[in-house]
Amino acid sequence: MLKSFSSCLKKNLRKNDLAGRIGGEEFAIALPNTILEDAIKLLNNIRLLLKNNSVELDGKTIYYTVSIGVTLFNKDYPANLDILSKQADHALYKAKKSGKNCVIPYLRNI
Repeated sequence: MLKSFSSCLKKNLRKNDLAGRIGGEEFAIALPNTILEDAIKLLNNIRLLLKNNSVELDGKTIYYTVSIGVTLFNKDYPANLDILSKQADHALYKAKKSGKNCVIPYLRNI
């Protein structure tokens, strides 16, 4: 599963994007110089590719889904990596609670 997932990321992320496993089934992806709408579009495209992907294991076909939380580094609301990670994690849990297999942005209460 991890090989299939990482292969899909490698094929579909842009040259300057950065992805890494942060533990278990969780990954972090940095999309430099990307506005929120473009990040959501790119991640939704990857989510759909993964949804239509399968892995063969012990004669069984396994399909998987991806829940994605997105946050944005914004010069008007600067945040360190720890804060950004918590924001993305908050959005991820909203995605899981909303039925999984979706992309949810973190929205600040301004």
